[in-house]
Amino acid sequence: MKNHTYCALNGYVQYNATPIFQHISYDGESRMFVYGSNNEGHYLHVQTQLYASQKLFSEKLSIAAYGLMNHYENHAAAYLNKYTAFLYGGSISYSERNWGVAASYQSPVSYLFDEVKTTQNANLQLSGYYKISNIQIALAVNNPFRAHAYSLKEELISELVQSLIMRYANYNNNFVNITISYYFNKGRDKTHRRILHNSDTDSGVLK
Repeated sequence: MKNHTYCALNGYVQYNATPIFQHISYDGESRMFVYGSNNEGHYLHVQTQLYASQKLFSEKLSIAAYGLMNHYENHAAAYLNKYTAFLYGGSISYSERNWGVAASYQSPVSYLFDEVKTTQNANLQLSGYYKISNIQIALAVNNPFRAHAYSLKEELISELVQSLIMRYANYNNNFVNITISYYFNKGRDKTHRRILHNSDTDSGVLK
């Protein structure tokens, strides 16, 4: 039996001295909020990711997991905010010659830009396939038993304005996908072998 283990640690740093942020201000005379974009302050984004995978039973069983941390800092002229988000997930799959099953999960994804925090909902997928001769039938189900879960959430965390936007997508939950594939090979497979025989027919006398 073959067992393979893989681990990786990645890092990412982004710094912008003059970012373009959406600035929100309130005009008392018109009694309206004014939205504009300008360069102000500085922006920092730090990301760290750890990934590990293990293959067992002659590479038939594969297990993978990862964890990720995102840290954001906005140092603007009108506001200062910090946010740290954690993301994790994993997958497991088992494959035989003619069939296989797999499952994967990803936790909610959150990130911050300007004063808007955006969150994508968690995602769960179950799949499997079966081969009959040259035909493969695959079935995948995305987010089962979650008919009313949101797909995207946006939060405005300004000191002047607070708002929450929820977005829903029917195709994102309880989505079933069936794929039928046919594999064929047209033409002849030829193997050409050339054997070289080296022989020395020169005879001489060395002095």
